[in-house]
Amino acid sequence: MPAGGADLFDDVDVDVVEREDGLEVSSRVIATEATGVEMEALTACAFAALSLLDSLLSVDPLARIDDLVVLTKEGGKSGNWGRLVDGSKDRRRKTK
Repeated sequence: MPAGGADLFDDVDVDVVEREDGLEVSSRVIATEATGVEMEALTACAFAALSLLDSLLSVDPLARIDDLVVLTKEGGKSGNWGRLVDGSKDRRRKTK
């Protein structure tokens, strides 16, 4: 993981779920330190997606990675927020 090292994180989970149109990779990074971990969460997803892509290209040369985004964030200086994703719309929203 980037940043100052793994000792900054309380927990890191990466999940891969099969969807009708492909695979969905998600990660959850929890840290009690006063630092944002959005880049670490994105890096975890990117690394997992690239590893999967490397394996899939021999079976499907048209395989690709789409939409690497932060969907939700809790805590920190900017507070809580989330991204509503429906079809091609991508909007930020504040959460409580």
